[in-house]
Amino acid sequence: MDKHKVGLTTTIPVEILFASDNLPVDVNNLFVTAEYPEKCIEYAEQTGYPRTSCSWIKGLYGAMLEHKMKKVIAVMVGDCSYTHSLMETLKLQGIEALSFAYPYDRDRQALKHEIEKLMKALGTTWEQVNLVKVRLDQIRRKLVELDRLTWQENKVTGFENHLWQVSSSDFNSDYQQFELQLDELLSEVNSRKPFKQKLRLGYIGVPPILTDLYQYVENKGAYVVYNEVQRQFTMPYFVDDLVEQYALYTYPYDVNFRLQDIQQEIKKRKLDGIIHYTQSFCHRQIDDIVFKKYIDIPVLTLEADRPGILDARTRMRLDAFIDMLLNSNNHTEVNSHIATNNSVQNNKDNKNSKRLSCGIDLGSRNVKMAILSDDGIEDLRSFNTIDFYRDYGRKVGDVFQIDFDKLNLEGIHTITSTGYGRNTIKLANANQIAELEAHLLGALYQVDIDDFTLLDLGGQDSKVIMVRNRKMLDFITNDKCAASSGRFLENMATVIGVPLDELAQYYDNPVELNATCAVFGESELIGRIAEGVSKEELSAGINYTIVKRIEPLLLKLYSDTVVFTGGVANNCAIVNQLQSRIASKIIIPKHPEYNGAIGAAYKK
Repeated sequence: MDKHKVGLTTTIPVEILFASDNLPVDVNNLFVTAEYPEKCIEYAEQTGYPRTSCSWIKGLYGAMLEHKMKKVIAVMVGDCSYTHSLMETLKLQGIEALSFAYPYDRDRQALKHEIEKLMKALGTTWEQVNLVKVRLDQIRRKLVELDRLTWQENKVTGFENHLWQVSSSDFNSDYQQFELQLDELLSEVNSRKPFKQKLRLGYIGVPPILTDLYQYVENKGAYVVYNEVQRQFTMPYFVDDLVEQYALYTYPYDVNFRLQDIQQEIKKRKLDGIIHYTQSFCHRQIDDIVFKKYIDIPVLTLEADRPGILDARTRMRLDAFIDMLLNSNNHTEVNSHIATNNSVQNNKDNKNSKRLSCGIDLGSRNVKMAILSDDGIEDLRSFNTIDFYRDYGRKVGDVFQIDFDKLNLEGIHTITSTGYGRNTIKLANANQIAELEAHLLGALYQVDIDDFTLLDLGGQDSKVIMVRNRKMLDFITNDKCAASSGRFLENMATVIGVPLDELAQYYDNPVELNATCAVFGESELIGRIAEGVSKEELSAGINYTIVKRIEPLLLKLYSDTVVFTGGVANNCAIVNQLQSRIASKIIIPKHPEYNGAIGAAYKK
């Protein structure tokens, strides 16, 4: 590795490095663009970094050692709270660490002191630094033009916008070559035809560790035309004073300072929605509270831990968010069938003459099937997921062919799949619908109200959807932890030796269970059994654990009415406890556990 290359943990006054004849290397880019970035993380964990620490920090550690970096400049204030420990462990490996700090209050004198301290450490002067600043500002103006071509002329993809702006943190260590390549791109972009966009999205938060986020949303017709932090890396202010330039750089400072810039860009770029990305185990996740309060367009918060492609659950949440935005201006009336669906029709002769639609909810544990006609619900069925794939169909090429004859189902006109498995198992001749949309449609089909909050507690996840005028306005999902799902109830019931039906009867005098993890909850439960706590109090405590986790979500997306679906809605104790905790009226449809399948079948 060239002795003049100096690593950066995030954006710093890069002018100082070029002026001092050093070559800046943003180690974040080294890590995330590596052929096998997971190896950088694994190396850090083998060294002793906890698995529950930030993967970006672990990736930086591994990347610096892999590339044999000798010196790094670390931003100790204004970036990641893990950076202090990162520097200490790098010093153990013989890497020289220089510190830099952005003062939280944007005090210019304190910032100037940090800049001059770095200039002294690297051996350069204000005169040399200002000459480099003039040159870099010429390139930055071209990046601003690339950004304009993104949001104003719709000729640059969200990923291109992200990549070029994020690379301006170090100009790929060679600003002259960077400019030549940027000129080539700008020339090519100007000859493009504008992209056809259904939605205009903004992206806020740290650059994603996920590799296909931009491509995925663009395939859905949603284009990212604003990358908040990446744009800040380009220093789009063009002031003569270097100190003022880095005082205007929003990312390291007060979140409300960032918010002012975000709100201005939302209005200027006419955004339909915002994706707020947060890194797992990062303190900046708390900023989401502020963003959700003050940003007046829909915000979807995504979280990821390790580098790679979007997982099925994140794709599901993106699908639901995009569908919600698309439907917000295109309201389709969904009529309730509450008068006709209180019982399942069983007249097989009548079914043969009806136009039937089949909705299939491909869950991780169970497959639910709903057959609908114009008269209402004709049939509802549930299968163990493994048994369904093994006994009622076979893989033909890239699709799964359902054997409707074996299911004794005739006259199926349309098939629509939803649920966790729809992205991994494609059903032959079937349409697909996002999971949240299916549950919304199922609730609208079963319950005749326009405004409510939908609470769905399924086998392995939970969903809360705010509905206004029969449309999804906002939603929260919990798909990373099983402690508010049916799986948690099943596991805990097994531990105390109580059938699920009996568990659902107990709600008085719940014992306090503090563990927030389904796995650790078992250990705590065993301890309470050893203390002699009765099965009634233990059962009530298990049920109450679900209520405690769900209540804050319902308060966040509050409505006067809560429609409760999913298998957990059949737990009378949870319903009773929840009703005693919230002011909302709770309504349980006739078929709560089939709600997703019913919504899929009803999709027009």
